[in-house]
Amino acid sequence: VLMAVLNLGGCCSADFCEEQLGSVAVRTRLRVATTPGLRDEPLSAILALRRFDNMAGALVEWVQLPQDIGAVTAMLNAGLIDLAALHSEDAVKVCCSNASLRVCGMFTGLPRRWSLLVAHGSGEEPVHIDNCKIGIPEGTTARLALQLVRQELETEGAPPRSDVQEAKGSDIIEFPSLSIALRALRRSKTVDAVLWEITILERAALREWCDVCHELILPWPTHLFVANKETLFAKLCTVRCFMIVTNALLHEFTGEIFNWGSHSQASNYLQVNHSFCEQEVHDWLEGRCKPWCSCSDIDERCVVGPLKLISSLDLLPGVSRCSFPVHRFLAAGSNL
Repeated sequence: VLMAVLNLGGCCSADFCEEQLGSVAVRTRLRVATTPGLRDEPLSAILALRRFDNMAGALVEWVQLPQDIGAVTAMLNAGLIDLAALHSEDAVKVCCSNASLRVCGMFTGLPRRWSLLVAHGSGEEPVHIDNCKIGIPEGTTARLALQLVRQELETEGAPPRSDVQEAKGSDIIEFPSLSIALRALRRSKTVDAVLWEITILERAALREWCDVCHELILPWPTHLFVANKETLFAKLCTVRCFMIVTNALLHEFTGEIFNWGSHSQASNYLQVNHSFCEQEVHDWLEGRCKPWCSCSDIDERCVVGPLKLISSLDLLPGVSRCSFPVHRFLAAGSNL
């Protein structure tokens, strides 16, 4: 089945794709970028392992993204990369700020969990999030997650505060790493709680250091693919084919893990690059047989959810309170 997909050469109209891709000997170059680390796996894995080499009509190259979202935007606008896999909220943010960028595909990964951490032994005590100092990582996502946590805590019984949209700037302290944030929580006590995105494996390792008093799972699929309009005009069919092939390769990657275990190339990749033993791989997957998928259609929650929060929290100058039609962010042919 996979080989049939790899040699499909089309995604919606065979004649249309043939016209764009030309003969079999002509391969369109497609530079796909992901961020190093566990956050973009296994997209990075199937790119690093050159699983796209047999894809008809396309020469897929892997580019590693920097952490700086501004640098990523510049690379997209300059045409240094064709596709960037970004967290959904980052994708919406860059598309808000750059009219030349569009969302052209979606990748659904493992649930992203944000944990509200407090000092060890105080996990059962209620947290008044609007009256304490919160340590968070740098970036847009943490601000959105903090607002969602606040809303969930209000729903669970804390009295709502309509006059508070976001905790005051002095109540939010950004940290470059989780270790530094935890040091501020446990030793210097410069913060009362820490809100951080933590995997199940990391949570188990933190049990001796702190307590988790609340957990938030972001309510939208994890990633969106972003490209500039010039790339989409020239390579739209190749991009669509890439989404189909990616979905097949993701399922193949999962199958290797479950069927071949530690003897598979997939498991070996995770062991070498992320120091996962076989049991940790299965813990990471949380027992999901099909943990990942990709497609050209977009889940409306990926755009609407982050957009509402970015606007209400005034995280982008000139965007606050603006009303954007959802289709303003989508590439031609991408459906909700």
